[in-house]
Amino acid sequence: MRKVILVKYFSLIIDHESSPISISEFSRERMIKVKKSQRRLIIYILFSLVSLLFPFTIYSWCDFQSKCHFYLNTHFLDRNALYIAARTWLGSIFVKMGIFKITMISMPNHKVDKLFYHIHSNCSAKYNGKLNLPCIDDELYHHFLNRSPKLNWLYISNVMNHVNFKNLYKYINMLETFSDPKKHIIFKTHLSNDHVSDLTGFLVSRAFVQFVIDSNISIKNVSFISEGGFAHTAHTHILTAIFNNSKYYDELFMTDKICGNCDITPLGKCPNNQNLFRAADFITTGMRVFPKLYQEYTRKMNSFSSIINLYFNENKTFHICRNTNNLPYKKLEKETIKQNTPLLDINTLHKQNIHKNIFNKVNENRGYIPKFRNLLNSNYEIKNYVHSNSTKVIIFVHSVISEVEHVNEFFGKFLKLDLFKNRIFQLFFVYPKLEQEIEINTTFSYIITPCSPKRDGPESLSCRNDFANRAIYEYYSNADWIVRLTDDSHFVPNKFMEYIQKLEEFINPSKHILFKAWITTYFKNIEYLCGGGGWLKTKAWNNYMIEHNISLMEFARFSHEMQDDTAMSHVVWSIYNSSKQYVDPFISDFHCVECESVYKGKNIKSLSTCPSNVELTNFSDIFLSHLIRSKANLYVLENRNSFGNDLAIYSIPDKFIYHLCIPKQEQKMNNLQTYNFKKVTPIFSEFDNSKLLRPDDYMNYYFATRKVF
Repeated sequence: MRKVILVKYFSLIIDHESSPISISEFSRERMIKVKKSQRRLIIYILFSLVSLLFPFTIYSWCDFQSKCHFYLNTHFLDRNALYIAARTWLGSIFVKMGIFKITMISMPNHKVDKLFYHIHSNCSAKYNGKLNLPCIDDELYHHFLNRSPKLNWLYISNVMNHVNFKNLYKYINMLETFSDPKKHIIFKTHLSNDHVSDLTGFLVSRAFVQFVIDSNISIKNVSFISEGGFAHTAHTHILTAIFNNSKYYDELFMTDKICGNCDITPLGKCPNNQNLFRAADFITTGMRVFPKLYQEYTRKMNSFSSIINLYFNENKTFHICRNTNNLPYKKLEKETIKQNTPLLDINTLHKQNIHKNIFNKVNENRGYIPKFRNLLNSNYEIKNYVHSNSTKVIIFVHSVISEVEHVNEFFGKFLKLDLFKNRIFQLFFVYPKLEQEIEINTTFSYIITPCSPKRDGPESLSCRNDFANRAIYEYYSNADWIVRLTDDSHFVPNKFMEYIQKLEEFINPSKHILFKAWITTYFKNIEYLCGGGGWLKTKAWNNYMIEHNISLMEFARFSHEMQDDTAMSHVVWSIYNSSKQYVDPFISDFHCVECESVYKGKNIKSLSTCPSNVELTNFSDIFLSHLIRSKANLYVLENRNSFGNDLAIYSIPDKFIYHLCIPKQEQKMNNLQTYNFKKVTPIFSEFDNSKLLRPDDYMNYYFATRKVF
């Protein structure tokens, strides 16, 4: 459109100059319009030239000094993320002017688009199954010190981090008003779960890098004694040895959280009960997901007025709101930064032998820092407890308050059995914390824990397992055998009694550590324990976990879906050499394929003969199984004795199903009378504690040590 207008304007000028036409031929009004068009054209051309030359003119007039070397770690190999980050950063005037120098770094064989100056790492792509970021950070420190002698600040980031360069520039200038980056040890980041955030990255002074190099502190070596063996936990380990307070390196205006309400318009009012921050002041925000609307918000953050505030809502999100009620809020201020930035002189720090402190600062679990120790040691309540010296088997059942009526009816039938009447078997329920003080209408023993009612998460079902173990250790210490159930498990006491009698021919439950369960390979072909059917443990196993502070809450932090069965999987993986040593054919789980047809027909006539290439177990000998809230499953399990011994079960762990079938005459089945328990049950009296892997060593299971998968 502009080209057409320009051509038209120039044609008018040319025609007017080349053809001496009398003014009388034009109306006065027409000539005024032509002159206005000429003036507009001249103004438009001048404005375009000024806009084009303005950045170069300013750059030539002003002596912009490069402030910071920004290293972009591309190990995530997320091209979409990389391009979004690049578009944001390349468009920044601070990058165009060279105030921030961006360098990309990638591992060997990682093909990445070289949107910025690029260097290749000499580190191996992985070490002990993890991305070898500690090695890369060592390289970056050396690269910065040797290749950027005039720069005083270093920022190590990745493509999952949104950086507001204007605020970062402002922040660095504030720091430099009272500190000398060549002299003072400065480290600024966001703390996530008490560790340096691996997403936010970190800003460090030249003095910090110089100190690390001069002291021969290798991030890779420190990672060996840090939680998880990661680069960000290694830095946390170093910082705790240097600073006596985390506020000295935890910057409130740097976060790895993402916006939780950016897709909601208009913005709501800020709540009264939240700590508010001025949104326009944030230096970094998380970018784990990339909604287009959120990109617009992050680009506009600098232009937000003081009325637009931000508060942290959940673990991974923040919310933006309108502060229309003049609520107090925090903003990026020099005085606050100065209070939280001690001026540690590099020469003074050298004299303190920090290097020795770093490698001596290792706790009893080889660098792992327990997170839930206080919760684990907190109080719980036990109700309706009855002590008995006769108790041989203690059963604990996970349930919730809403299921009290169901469990009273379902498990009430056990109380009619002699094994329960004589208290040879005792049962108690494990409940999460109550919203309010209520009396639970049950005659069963139960405990109220401080745990969450949810299934997933360290503070949920895994927490309740830990408290059940505590209650058994403290109140039922005379019980030899421990059974873990859920309120959806099916348990056969008389078959279980036969089962443990077979085990006791060579196992002493007070002395020998033993665990039995069933597994699934449904998730990524990894052998996870099934939780719905139930577990069997000896008294010695429970005592070992309590006395060695083995908490499922800690293991759940790093387990699949953070569930108690996947957390316990990590424990048994590190103890047993093969799943054959703890998987038991008389425990079942999964969805029953044929149960529905048996339930409808009230017989087993619809069942097929068993295939020849599967391991069969006598269905009547199953003592633990999972109902999955199915009437058909319950009917088949409760009436299995009426089907005789002509019913077999075989499982398909990678599909999470099991089949019922009629065995052929020549086919053998596992049964309680003839099964060789001793062959598949190792006898452990104690363990070498170093064999039990740290909760955060989960990567080893996937990449290094698990030959049995």
